[in-house]
Amino acid sequence: MKNDRIKLIERPLITLVVCAYNQEKYIKDAVNGAFTQTYTPLEIVLSDDCSPDSTFEIMREMARSYKGPHYIKLNRNTSNLGIGGHVACLEKHISGNWVILSAGDDVSLPERARNTFLESENNKNVKAVAFNFIEINESGAVLSNSHSYEFAQSDSYNFSTLEARSLLPRCGAVFSYHKKCLSWPTLYPKECWYEDIVLPFRAALLGRVILKSEAMVLHRIFKSRKLPTERVNHISQVQNAIAECRRSVLFAKNTSLITQQEANQLLSYLAWHNYRATLWGDICIEKRVISRLFKKAILKTCSMTLFRGFQKVLSSHKSP
Repeated sequence: MKNDRIKLIERPLITLVVCAYNQEKYIKDAVNGAFTQTYTPLEIVLSDDCSPDSTFEIMREMARSYKGPHYIKLNRNTSNLGIGGHVACLEKHISGNWVILSAGDDVSLPERARNTFLESENNKNVKAVAFNFIEINESGAVLSNSHSYEFAQSDSYNFSTLEARSLLPRCGAVFSYHKKCLSWPTLYPKECWYEDIVLPFRAALLGRVILKSEAMVLHRIFKSRKLPTERVNHISQVQNAIAECRRSVLFAKNTSLITQQEANQLLSYLAWHNYRATLWGDICIEKRVISRLFKKAILKTCSMTLFRGFQKVLSSHKSP
């Protein structure tokens, strides 16, 4: 019994951050997911990016009424910083060496923090851990065609095996990071939306990324689809994230973390993904142009067909 107590005391503090913006419909589920974590000691940061709705008020009331074992911190940004700015400001609120990022519309299952701790303890030089997710709809019901993350079995990788993997974002809500990933080689850039590109890449340069097949997150899927302008913004933001990854590679090379040859391979890998993002942007624009021309052609054809039909009807009436 005494040994168990010593082990409990020696366990490191982990921080779970619930990042929210305009998510008053879902924030209770997200906060309850944080509160029901079985791991201790756990610091929970409830962080709102200056939402105009009642998201922060719900967070504050739940924090006031919480009677559990975890440490609770409240943060509300004085202005809306956006995704990149919100992630960048988190570093000063985090006390633990590991940080679990949770979205304000997703739900962390009770064993997520505990399993993150176990993976960080059992794997040498690990800097990020990702678990599978289960898809839920806007009402919280599990989708009938729900699928987990793209890996079917547990795996791991570092910078030397990145070339066999996609760089593009999938689900950042399933990742946990060593705190160093938020500040190395510099503080996370405010202008960069996609932390799920930049932070796993940093983790792969600093150590290993662990992928686990167990589902530890309920990930909410929405019916709304991206508008063409949003899709173009997405592409430019992917390119911003790739540029940040490139800076990390150059810093790693200049500080002898990786060799010149390894840096060249990683830069080629990033250049390929940047090309893919640019190509996809061109395809999106071409699709919109082609779509407009196709619609005009159909309308013109239909109009001409109707007009000719109308002419035939008139001519038949005029005939004796």
